[in-house]
Amino acid sequence: VLLIAIPLGVYTAIKKGTAFDKWSHRMVYLFYSIPGFWLASIGITFLTSDTYGKFWHWFPSAGITNYRPDLNFWQNLELIYPDLIMPILILILPSLAFLFRQVRTSMLEEFNKSYAIAAKARGLSGNALIWKTIFPNAGFPVLTMIGGAVPGLIAGSLIMEVIFSIPGMGRLMYEAMLSQDWNILHGVIIIGT
Repeated sequence: VLLIAIPLGVYTAIKKGTAFDKWSHRMVYLFYSIPGFWLASIGITFLTSDTYGKFWHWFPSAGITNYRPDLNFWQNLELIYPDLIMPILILILPSLAFLFRQVRTSMLEEFNKSYAIAAKARGLSGNALIWKTIFPNAGFPVLTMIGGAVPGLIAGSLIMEVIFSIPGMGRLMYEAMLSQDWNILHGVIIIGT
């Protein structure tokens, strides 16, 4: 999310009012309005099989298929990364809009402050003005949002892990609920909070 939302928010703040700015707003909010579980179901249905044509078979079917316990983390990551591309894309699309909007709004506010106007008057322009002068001040609200999102990294993917059959903390929580294993469920909730 950070790798997409920050550059996109900065770029649309620079190009405020252009066709790209309007188009990116529409696309980002479209993905924000689509529920993640529905997007995941549509993705699995259309993008993981040849049923609707060979052109649509972009991703492997749901689940981690190539995991080997005898290999280390990096070797396993190399084997399973194709299985993780679609779940990661579907997880980041809804949260992209919120961070994108925050970055864009912060950048637009900072453009009109006196230090930014003074930097422009001194002849600073381009990437130096944007990334070295304005963005560090506009990035403070983004840092606060990142801190609030950290628990979601641990426990926020319950639905996606169940839909994509990925063994993780969310799926562990789901299986603990089904089997009424309250000790594991409480442990996962405590780690998440």
